[in-house]
Amino acid sequence: MYSRLLKRGFYRLRFPTSIEQSFTDDRNQTHGNSSRLSLCLGLLFYLCFGISDSWLASFHIDGQPIVSFYELFLPRLALTVVSILIVFLTYKFEMTKWIYPLSTLGFTLVGWSIIYFIHLLPAPFTFIYYIGFLPIQMYAIIVLRQSLRSVIIVSLGIYLGFLLYLDLYPPQTVTSGNLQFYINSIVPAYLIYWGIIIALSFYIVYLSEYAIRKEFIQKQIVKLESENLTIMKDQLQTLAITDPLTQLYNRRFFEDTLNKEWRMATRHQDVISLVMIDVDHFKAYNDHYGHQAGDRCLQIIASTLKHHTQRAGDLAVRFGGEEFILLFPKMTEKEACQLAEKLRSSVEQIRIPHEESSHEIVTISIGVSSQTPEMGDNPEDLIRNADLQLYRSKQQGRNRASCNCSCPNR
Repeated sequence: MYSRLLKRGFYRLRFPTSIEQSFTDDRNQTHGNSSRLSLCLGLLFYLCFGISDSWLASFHIDGQPIVSFYELFLPRLALTVVSILIVFLTYKFEMTKWIYPLSTLGFTLVGWSIIYFIHLLPAPFTFIYYIGFLPIQMYAIIVLRQSLRSVIIVSLGIYLGFLLYLDLYPPQTVTSGNLQFYINSIVPAYLIYWGIIIALSFYIVYLSEYAIRKEFIQKQIVKLESENLTIMKDQLQTLAITDPLTQLYNRRFFEDTLNKEWRMATRHQDVISLVMIDVDHFKAYNDHYGHQAGDRCLQIIASTLKHHTQRAGDLAVRFGGEEFILLFPKMTEKEACQLAEKLRSSVEQIRIPHEESSHEIVTISIGVSSQTPEMGDNPEDLIRNADLQLYRSKQQGRNRASCNCSCPNR
């Protein structure tokens, strides 16, 4: 889906719903803090324009100040303080998703406050605040560069609001004819110039957001490819240590694990037990029922063995052909022998038919060996002893578990 988006393009700057939400969350998380900082700096810069409020309040006409300083500065201060408080709250309560909507609203209100200041001043002083629209326009592009829709709302909201104001309150006439001529000429030119800046800002922000969205899609593709490689690596590692038929661990993994557990048992002087299992008369079963039936039989037995190796560290292994090994760290020989008898009984109770066996069902023979290894001991001894006990089980008629300790047998 990501690749199709990248190939087809997203010229409407909109993804399918699920991807759009992911993009929005990523954008908010990535740029949320920087947007907050930019907003606070912009609001402080806006507050600094209070210097011009003080300067304008010093002018008098017929002995009266043209405007009260507090009429200009108090709304500016209130808007700044409330806006910074809202920005702080979005950080305090982790409301990152509201950064862009609140920023859009804030820029629009700041722009409308300029219109309010213009309304308070007589001509020609009103034109001083005309300059204020352009910094707001440019700063909105910087802070809201991630969202063309936000820039459009801010730009058109302020621009159309000012046009409506001019329609309701045309520029005041002045006594000087030359100055009036300049006013009549400059205002239309200013609006055209401002409109051109807005159009250019739309184009710039469109390209910027398109590039940001494209980068997001590319990052997602790289991320998914990386995850796929990790999955494939894990699968290959699993295949390297797993028997494909029974899904038990293979002999290679068993040998590595036995060496590790042996060293650990030697260091801590812990007992380690090994259970060796052989399916009785399995060659005859294969010859009589066929290899597919033989495979199913091994899978059923493997599942039973795996069910009895639930502790952390327990290991069920297909050792080769119809032979299996169970490894039990920190299990005494008596416990291992009792578990071996449970295994033998569980397989017997499945009652897989076997006409070539004297028991007429599939059974297993088991040999158990346990040891607390000392320095210089060899883990092969543990395997050899289990193999000897397995041979003993077969010699005694099969379908039994054999070990050095006294344990129940059939």
